[in-house]
Amino acid sequence: MWWSPKKSVVEIHSQSVKHRNVRSKVGSLANINHRPGGGQIAIQHEPVQWQASPRVNSLSNANWLPPAPRESIRHTKLKWNAQSKINSLDNVHHQPGGGIVEIYDEKLDFKHVPPRTNCGFVG
Repeated sequence: MWWSPKKSVVEIHSQSVKHRNVRSKVGSLANINHRPGGGQIAIQHEPVQWQASPRVNSLSNANWLPPAPRESIRHTKLKWNAQSKINSLDNVHHQPGGGIVEIYDEKLDFKHVPPRTNCGFVG
């Protein structure tokens, strides 16, 4: 199909379009005949013999022991005499007084008591 600048006219061509000499834009067909290599490497199944040694001569003094201490360790029990710093336990057995007062729960009868002033209520 072909559109002309006049958008109302459309022509249909029946010619075959030949795309034989068209090349890819990014060159993706440049290496089309490539065959991957490899496969000539044999994997060996032999156990590996390790011969490891230290880089420095660190095992030359492997049996070294520290010298015996000159100080003796005492195994005596300590006798603690711990006291409070501010003598707060000097009066520890103190019992507060004033617990001997009894509180009575009786209704008082004020009917026979005369008033202090004559207010006219006494009949």
